[in-house]
Parts: sequence; structure tokens; C-alpha cells
Amino acid sequence: MPVVVNATDVYGIGDLTTGYHRWLVDIQKDYITIFIDGLEVYQAVNPFHRSTWYPIMNVAVKTPDTLKPYDDGSGEMRVRSLKVWEN
Repeated sequence: MPVVVNATDVYGIGDLTTGYHRWLVDIQKDYITIFIDGLEVYQAVNPFHRSTWYPIMNVAVKTPDTLKPYDDGSGEMRVRSLKVWEN
């Protein structure tokens, strides 16, 4: 059975369903780092450092069978802006 981690509890970032939040994905040659509201919440080795990246924003939810909050097919995401920089 997969380990379920509630990021809002672990990182103390509050309820992500209220208000806008600033998400940042920093893609470097060696690492990919994700920040939410300025707090680093994830980092992994970048296995795709020779690839071209394109931003994708969608409501793709995958939860374990024991957690079924989206059984009715609902989901909503509002994007206020998207900014991309290249070094």
C-alpha cells in the first residue's frame, strides 16, 4: 500500500483550496525543485536535463483507493498567471 503524505500538514502550508498560491518549479541541469508559497516542498534528480520542457496546467488527480474525494468527477483550477524564464 502506498504511503499517503498530506503535504499541507507536513510542510505547514495551509489549505491549498482557498485563495491563490504561488507555485514555482525550478528546473536545473541536475535537480527539479518545487516550491509552494516560497517553501520548498519537493526536490528530485532531473532525469530529463537534455529535453525541452513545455508548461502543462491541468486538474489531474490520482489518489489511493482509500481516498475518493473526487468520485463525482469534480475539480476546478483557476490560473491567474503563468510566467516562464530561461537562463
